[in-house]
Amino acid sequence: MRSLSFFVLFLAGCASTEEGVDVFWDKKLVRTYEHPTYGIVKGDDPRLIDDTEFCREKVYKTGVLVDGEVVFGQKRLNKTLSDYKFKYVKESIKDYRKMPENSEIQDIANTYVESEPSYMSDIRKKQKSFVSCIRIEKGYKLLKTDFINPETGIVEETIKH
Repeated sequence: MRSLSFFVLFLAGCASTEEGVDVFWDKKLVRTYEHPTYGIVKGDDPRLIDDTEFCREKVYKTGVLVDGEVVFGQKRLNKTLSDYKFKYVKESIKDYRKMPENSEIQDIANTYVESEPSYMSDIRKKQKSFVSCIRIEKGYKLLKTDFINPETGIVEETIKH
């Protein structure tokens, strides 16, 4: 089970949007944060949206050189990273119909890190800077993420952070 969890997280790590719909599981995402001044806020709070846009502009305005082209924007860079991960894992797994063994997962992860293009590291640095801006500079602490069935409106799963 631990292997399956790791594998799913590895594949889906960047597959979801910040707030909205999880593209991997087709569920509505609602994140809940705590802020020292605002208290408990949901992902659609205007203050959080403004602070998120501030951090996004601050971190992603310089872009990343990807295969000779400077790529701007959080969504484009996150997609570049997740597409590369997915392609790499798909090409690395011998039989995609069964769950790989722990040792195979570890080998894939090690080889991935050793062979990835340098821009992957640059994209991850931007992701970390963005999270740092939200958490430290703006003071938001992510408490939980609710996965809501878009048809019924029922919370199907909650992940506490």
